Amino acid sequence: MNILIVTGQLERCGIGVYTQKLADHLAESGHQVAILTCPTEEFTKPTDSRNWAHFTLNATRKLSHADWLPVLAKFRPDVIHIQYPSLHRDAFFLYRETCRRFLFRKPIVTTFHEKPYQFRSYVLMFTSCHVITVRSVRLARDWGAYFPCKKSMVLNATMLPEIQLTDDERSQTRRKYGHRSYQNRLTDIKDCNHDDAHGVCVSPDRRRLILSFGFLTPHNRTQDILHACNPVTDDLVIAGTCPESIPEHLKSLHVQCSEAGWNPDEVFRGYVSDDELSKLIASADAIVLPYQSGAGPWNTSLLAAQQQGTFVLTTTNEQLGMPAVGYHQETNTFFAPIGSIEKMKDAIARYQGHRNPPVSGGRTWQQIADEHYQIYTRYQKGRTRFSAATT
Repeated sequence: MNILIVTGQLERCGIGVYTQKLADHLAESGHQVAILTCPTEEFTKPTDSRNWAHFTLNATRKLSHADWLPVLAKFRPDVIHIQYPSLHRDAFFLYRETCRRFLFRKPIVTTFHEKPYQFRSYVLMFTSCHVITVRSVRLARDWGAYFPCKKSMVLNATMLPEIQLTDDERSQTRRKYGHRSYQNRLTDIKDCNHDDAHGVCVSPDRRRLILSFGFLTPHNRTQDILHACNPVTDDLVIAGTCPESIPEHLKSLHVQCSEAGWNPDEVFRGYVSDDELSKLIASADAIVLPYQSGAGPWNTSLLAAQQQGTFVLTTTNEQLGMPAVGYHQETNTFFAPIGSIEKMKDAIARYQGHRNPPVSGGRTWQQIADEHYQIYTRYQKGRTRFSAATT
């Protein structure tokens, strides 16, 4: 089967990585896969490790048949799969032009990773023959009123490799990401026990390594992490960066970081490799992921953190059927109310450093690819939403 996956950009986390993982495993199953994105400098396909094609189209204007020729001359899709949303500012235009091109011609499947908040996203709902959600059963059911077509839920899996560290390897990682500026300004750290504006200063080998990772967007509430942690007792590492569409947000975070007593250069580390991030997760005392809309098994960052057994602090919205506020021992996760800094501080103080055994045997990306293929096959032989059976 020839599968064309459409997304705004192939960023190094979130939906960009999801798209690449799905493409990798569909291709490994013997399918021909291509990914269509907006033009961007944020991603360069490593030709030695990918077995799918990558095309770009500037869709900020109405596209003609001639505009599509460079893509269609090399790749003739049997099914179109749109990944919504994207942080690329022109992503909606690409979605719209893709629907215009293939409506009535090829089946269109859309994955909604988040609830469609923008009215213009309704074009995807009414042109798709099938909608996929990665959210929980209750959320998928609540969204059902928006979608006039068949719906399925395909749960996520972690995007990071499993890793086992020795105590020495864990210590090396902690030393690597320790805050040098704090260590350097202490003349005799062993005898230092005075109070200051933030708390009691502690020796480097007793400092807590606190990690957060992913996109630095308003939705991820990175500013909450800066206030929930302590610059005197914690080495805070935030791995990730802001999307190019909101550069002012990173500047604001740097200002808040400095005002809270941190050195932004030591806190914000940009992207790190998957292996390095897995080491950080396995070495940290706590992972903090304070999402604006709450967290659940659809968050691949949460799954990656829980996989290593490290304590995780995240947020929840019980009214939407998310996990209850409090500590969940089976996943070593504390779910705090959204925006509750005091609850977050208390959870870090109580549960930091606690580890569960690493989790293995969870969902795999091959399972996810197989479930997608089963959905695609329902709409073969040229059937679209307007002719497919409602099975």
